[in-house]
Amino acid sequence: MKKFRVAIAYEEGFHFEVEADTEKDAENKALKITEDYGGFSFCDEKVAKEYYLKTVHRDFHSVQVDIVGGK
Repeated sequence: MKKFRVAIAYEEGFHFEVEADTEKDAENKALKITEDYGGFSFCDEKVAKEYYLKTVHRDFHSVQVDIVGGK
């Protein structure tokens, strides 16, 4: 059996509920949370419970497939 490396493009849209004085402050807080906690996917163990996180869309597709070994 052959072995393949498959690249996947994965995009997930979500929203936060944050407390802030202005829209810009709210946006900056959400961007900071994304920078600090974002990864393959957000999960309850990583994102502080004070933030409500709701996924609103998820898209994925293969980008590239390369053979890397096997017969």
